[in-house]
Amino acid sequence: MYIRQRWNDDRLADANITDNDGLLITAKFDELWVPDLFIKNDKVSKKSDVTTLNVYARVDATGNIVYSQRITSTIACPMMLKRYPFDVQKCSLLLESCKYFPYPRSSASRNGRRMQQE
Repeated sequence: MYIRQRWNDDRLADANITDNDGLLITAKFDELWVPDLFIKNDKVSKKSDVTTLNVYARVDATGNIVYSQRITSTIACPMMLKRYPFDVQKCSLLLESCKYFPYPRSSASRNGRRMQQE
């Protein structure tokens, strides 16, 4: 599968980029900051590197980045087989970030009691 991410990095904004599609990033690719996305319900994953690493990154004049990477993954999916062979399964692909929390850290709780950020 391909995982595609988009974000903005003001440090890469450059008014000299005139192509509407942006600039393809090839040199110093490993120095590009990339969000720490991972698959939460992953059992086994690997980056596809058949001949070269299958990664695509493009930046536009305002610093918007499109990053795409091909990966192969085996996903955990609990199954209910009561109606086998007439059952239907729905499996989710759960993506998360190690460093991004969608809520303020001060609102975290333990045992139902609110904890204060230290």
